[in-house]
Amino acid sequence: MLDAEIEVQEVVRQAPTNVAAWGALSSIQLELGKINDAKTSAESAIDADPNSDKAFLNLAIVYKYIGDLDQALELITKTISLNPDNAHGYYNRALINFLRGIFSQAIEEYEFRWSIDSSSAIWRKYPYPVWQPGDKIEGKKIF
Repeated sequence: MLDAEIEVQEVVRQAPTNVAAWGALSSIQLELGKINDAKTSAESAIDADPNSDKAFLNLAIVYKYIGDLDQALELITKTISLNPDNAHGYYNRALINFLRGIFSQAIEEYEFRWSIDSSSAIWRKYPYPVWQPGDKIEGKKIF
């Protein structure tokens, strides 16, 4: 994994406006436990493109990882405002709301993302149906 970090650092050195490269670097650093570096890389993605929903998503994931759920929620909300069709934004906001104990909203967002990400339907092969807004959550399973 350390080799991957070095390789991606070279990519961002050569292409400092490449949001995807900054996001990859942030993810690698998070996996390596380099939290401050991951945060800095995610912030660099925002500096590279302040209108990139993916850049804000990457930083939100770092904050979710360190447990700052309020900041993560604010960044995810920014992600979704920049791109209302970002299914990963709804998925991560659902996870944050699960962690915050706001289950009804979490379930709605968890299921809503299926409606905007048609590629997810290809690998969604479990026997549980998609929940609908207003369904009771008792006895339901996510996985």
